[in-house]
Amino acid sequence: MMRAAQSPPPRPVTAMNTVLRGLLRGLVAAFAAVWLLGCEATAQAPELVLGGYQRADGAITLYHHGDRVDPYFAGMALLAGDAAGMDVRRAATAWIAWALKLQRPDGRFDRYCLAGGIWRACDVADADDSALAVWIELLVKLAPAGDMPTAWAQSMDRTLAYLERLVEPTRGTFVVSEALPVGLFMDNTEVYRAYQAVSGYHRTRGNARAARQWQQKSDALRAAIWREFWMPAQGRYRVSLQPGTHDGFYPEVVAQLYPLLAGMPEPRDSARAYRDWMARHEAAWQRQADTDFPWGLVALVAWRQGDEPRVRCWLHRAAPYRYSPRWNAVEEAVFASLLARSGGTPSCG
Repeated sequence: MMRAAQSPPPRPVTAMNTVLRGLLRGLVAAFAAVWLLGCEATAQAPELVLGGYQRADGAITLYHHGDRVDPYFAGMALLAGDAAGMDVRRAATAWIAWALKLQRPDGRFDRYCLAGGIWRACDVADADDSALAVWIELLVKLAPAGDMPTAWAQSMDRTLAYLERLVEPTRGTFVVSEALPVGLFMDNTEVYRAYQAVSGYHRTRGNARAARQWQQKSDALRAAIWREFWMPAQGRYRVSLQPGTHDGFYPEVVAQLYPLLAGMPEPRDSARAYRDWMARHEAAWQRQADTDFPWGLVALVAWRQGDEPRVRCWLHRAAPYRYSPRWNAVEEAVFASLLARSGGTPSCG
């Protein structure tokens, strides 16, 4: 127990004393408020640490202690942690600094391999539209208050300009790349989410005109997605505008949850769509880790829907596969984030 300190003899009260005391009280109050806010933020937002995935140079590898980087997966890992309420600023800032050095002049990214201590492009991106969308969203969400750093702003301008080249004019939706002009449903929801983020970025900085312009672009893309991908008779989205079958848990089943992941309005009741999805596919999803990746993004959707029992069950079932060949940076980010945020023991009952 702390003893009370003895009071010193009172000082004469003067105008200067009063001013100084007022200033001191103000400084103490301000410091206390900042300290309390910092403590609250720390308590509410644990830091995302991608141990074994993020290297000292900032690179985020696809697999645990790997030597290969796929910028889409690295960005998705950070955005997943952010969506789960984690503090991703340190990890994301280091990643952005690393990726900026390797970004193409036109705004695109490759996939990179480490050889002889040097990172080199070793393959093209799997999909330019989604990789660029994830990068844009990350830049605007992680930008510090005030002006965006010059290097970030220049990168965003190049990336947005190239992304606009991937719009299919007759449909208003985006294609995978110039080399593969095929529209994919999940990719378009990711572009929608990026446009929403850009609009929000301008809105929070008082640029109402730019915020409105990007909101309009976002709304136009959402309307195009409904028109081109939604199938009212079947009550689901088509996965691709390319003819052919696209069966299986991925992409067909997973794709139906992407609007919820993107926060995109739907032509159906989203809460009911989530319940129906779980009623039909939960068992298959919880078994995915046995033969495929655990699909933590589905668990992230469940967490955002307030479905904590299913989140805890997924954590319980997925845990044995952590760091296995069926575990990548996105799975790790979701698992670490939901484990920190769930506040309960992972279990299936």
